[in-house]
Amino acid sequence: MPRRQSSATWLLLAHIGLVLYASLYPFWPLRAPPGLGVPWLFSLPWPTRFYAFDVQANLIGYVPLGLLGFAAAIRSGWGLRAALVAALLPGPLLSFLMETLQFYVPGRVPSLSDWALNSAGSTLGAVVKERFKLDVPGPGENPIVADFYDLYRDTREEWPVSTEVGAWGGQEFVRIIQRHMLRKQKYPDEGPARGRPYEGIENLRPESKAAVREFLFMMQSPGM
Repeated sequence: MPRRQSSATWLLLAHIGLVLYASLYPFWPLRAPPGLGVPWLFSLPWPTRFYAFDVQANLIGYVPLGLLGFAAAIRSGWGLRAALVAALLPGPLLSFLMETLQFYVPGRVPSLSDWALNSAGSTLGAVVKERFKLDVPGPGENPIVADFYDLYRDTREEWPVSTEVGAWGGQEFVRIIQRHMLRKQKYPDEGPARGRPYEGIENLRPESKAAVREFLFMMQSPGM
């Protein structure tokens, strides 16, 4: 595959910039903690408490790094193995560098759990994706000859490929979509719910009743 510039490369660089900003803010003044030696610098501490927001942010924030790294490598003409290496390695390395530099940023607390979650997020972004994509035919088009694309090697969807699904696979996928749309006509989407949660349910579970009380208390709070 010929090498060429990809927008995924620029998006990857932009995301790395966001990671640098989020990890090292407020940047200044930099100072080494007293008694911090080289051995301690390479042994990140394990936190004593976990917060849901930190776990989610550290995991989700690095998913685009693996996803965009893989896409940028594939679109630039790299092979599949090289693209996977390019997508899997930078996340853990960048996270370790950020966590280490946080020792020198006042107010930041480096931890081994942040590095583990960042590494897991970038790994998910690199490997969790479907390989083949169907170009769903429009109304009146023959679904039997619908095109499939190998997204691992053709992220721009320019060269249709033959797959183990076979030429008749497109027709079956179209039938699935048709059944889904008929189901939505029978059970249309509803607008956002308003009012008291679980209203009208007599045998509500105790934990659900407690959740309702917390919700009503929150709604009575100022600013809600």
